[in-house]
Amino acid sequence: MADRIFITSPALSCALGDHLDTIQHALQHPNISARIREVLVEKQTLPYYAAPDSSLDSETAFLSQLERVVTQTLNSANLNKTERATTGVFVGSTSMDISLREQAFLRHSTKTELPGSDGSNIGNIPAYLARLFCLGHMHISISTACTASSIALIEGMNMIRAGVIERALIVGVEGFNYLTLCGFDSLLLLSTVLKPFDKHREGLILGEAYASLLLEKEPKKANKSLELLGGAVATDTESISGNNTGGEIPARAMAQALHASQISAAEIKAIKAHGTGSVANDLSEAQAISQVFGPTLPPITAFKPYVGHTLGASGVTELILLSLALEAGFIPKTFGFQTKDPALKVTPTTHAAPCEPGAVLLNAFGFGGSCCSYVVSNLK
Repeated sequence: MADRIFITSPALSCALGDHLDTIQHALQHPNISARIREVLVEKQTLPYYAAPDSSLDSETAFLSQLERVVTQTLNSANLNKTERATTGVFVGSTSMDISLREQAFLRHSTKTELPGSDGSNIGNIPAYLARLFCLGHMHISISTACTASSIALIEGMNMIRAGVIERALIVGVEGFNYLTLCGFDSLLLLSTVLKPFDKHREGLILGEAYASLLLEKEPKKANKSLELLGGAVATDTESISGNNTGGEIPARAMAQALHASQISAAEIKAIKAHGTGSVANDLSEAQAISQVFGPTLPPITAFKPYVGHTLGASGVTELILLSLALEAGFIPKTFGFQTKDPALKVTPTTHAAPCEPGAVLLNAFGFGGSCCSYVVSNLK
């Protein structure tokens, strides 16, 4: 029998706040318009969900935010020296340390690297965190677009169950940088309003997030722990920028995640959708959900209207948001949704709804056809 894996010691900085109590309150009493900043880019302004007190043009903001959430996680877990040495580090991100390098370049600074790093390397962040916090020798970077930190979560679980490490620090990070923002703008993917699954959805709004948590076999704070039951990853080769709108591969990821979790679709109490608000992606996800769950769907919610699309960090970020909502006993409404799309068989939550204890399916789908789904439970 596989080891039980628990999700503990979350920490998060995103557009809703940088303390869990503040974020939980904001989920219950949201003021979405107050969360969005306007960023000036070449004579035009683009909306962006920035983390609180984040200086979008600061060379030090990226490291200070990253170090703060990881410090909160490790302090909350109260790990001793031996426990830290057997903790692996898994980082999921789209842009990795581009924020740090971009700001240094804009200031003509020579300090373009993480302390102790050797040039540009996708492995810089987990290696840096392992050195800084005296963690174990396993440090893994995952950059699979929007599924990155979700896959980091699954890989951390797999390494614990394989006996390679005792616990895993899972980090999702997406700092503000002009390269990403301008890139999405050039692809005509940005909108001024995020409307997941809405008939009039037009695109997404990007966001900043720094998220951290631990995976453990024996949590010290079991009363506030979610259990990670299982997950799966599948790849859709239809397009480099999305999934087939028929939804077959995302459906495969969901079905395999349920199988790995030894749970049926009928037992799922809610779905945390990827819900980007783009025309094709929402269609693909809606089709996939319908294929797996049939005509009777559990409540479906999407968190991106609260914090923006935090890309590679979205998996861990939205997992923590979900955990805070479940702790308070509700599934949040999906902001932005107003008009049902007849092409979709999915209607997300329009009001906050109570949620009984049980299993929840979480989806993450990304550029390049990466599809990831996993199941968590708050049953004790």
